[in-house]
Parts: sequence; C-alpha cells; structure tokens
Amino acid sequence: MKKEIDKKGKTYFIDKMYIDNKIAENFNLEAEKTMKKENNSINDFPKEDGLKNSNILVVTYAEKDKLHYKNSLKFLNKYYPYKYTLITIDEFHDYLDKGYKYALISKRDFLERIESKNELQGKPTSGFGANDNSYVIDTYKYYYVVKDLETLDMYYGTDKEKLISKENVSPARALKTTLEMMLDFYKWTEKE
Repeated sequence: MKKEIDKKGKTYFIDKMYIDNKIAENFNLEAEKTMKKENNSINDFPKEDGLKNSNILVVTYAEKDKLHYKNSLKFLNKYYPYKYTLITIDEFHDYLDKGYKYALISKRDFLERIESKNELQGKPTSGFGANDNSYVIDTYKYYYVVKDLETLDMYYGTDKEKLISKENVSPARALKTTLEMMLDFYKWTEKE
C-alpha cells in the first residue's frame, strides 16, 4: 500500500481545508472594506461601561445556521456577559445606522494560494479542475478586533502581536480567542 501511496502526487490526498474561489466570491467585499476602514489602531480594549451600556454588533463571515455561525453563537453565550447581535457580513451595512457603538469584527488575512495540477489518473472528465486540469484555492486566517463604529478606531487588545499570532482559519475560533482575551482583561467570569 505504501508503494501505491508514494506513486500519488502531492495533491492526491486532501490534508488541509481551504476556501476556494467560488466560496470566496460569496463574501461581501464592499462590506469587508467598510469593516476594515480604520482611523486609529489602539493597543487596548474600550472602556467596559461602553460595552455594558450598549448592544455590541458581532460580524461573522459564516452563513446563518452553519457550523461557524453556531460556534460563534456558542462562544458569545459562554464568554460575553453583555448584549450582542450576531450578524453575517452580508447584513453589516443594514446595521450601520441602527445606533450600534461597537462591533466585534473579523480581520481576514490572505494566507496562501495554491495552484496545482490534478494528478488523479490523468485529466478528469468532470468535476473540479476538469476544464484545464488545474485548480486554484485560497485560504484565509482570521482574528477579531473591537471597532468603534463612530470614530472608526480599532481596539486590538493589550497585545496586538499575540492576537495576530493566534489568528485562525476558523472565524469562530478567532472570535473565541478575542473573547477569551476580553474575559481576562475585564475579569469577567465564564458562563456555564
């Protein structure tokens, strides 16, 4: 069996999960540009009173009722003690004029693009890569920051480098990392 496995090319076995271009096209790039607009980069978190006295907008790249969306909801329920509204990136512009002071938004970094020849028994006749015997896949990593929607300032927490170094391919896990940092900073307690 090892000999047969060794005969296969690097792209024969799937060992990573990527977002392909067809999925990436579904992201609302205009909303993402608005979300990333930043006046000041602040190495701190906002004052807790501002969070306590308002409803924070939480923006996810996940589709409603899909795994990342459900996990984001689970992490918010577990770690965030105040009111929040979880929305998808496609809903972001609809919420900008609804009086939200802060938003937890995801920053998305391009991780890698892979272009590869499909080496599955020659050229496929149908499916992924059938037309040109190759495919391109993109993958991204995410981390969350708190954005002041009035001033467009971004709060990266007390350790921006640590936050960015913990970026994750899962938007929900990236949200969890920031929520854990906020929990520690504000001395909140985890909910059961």
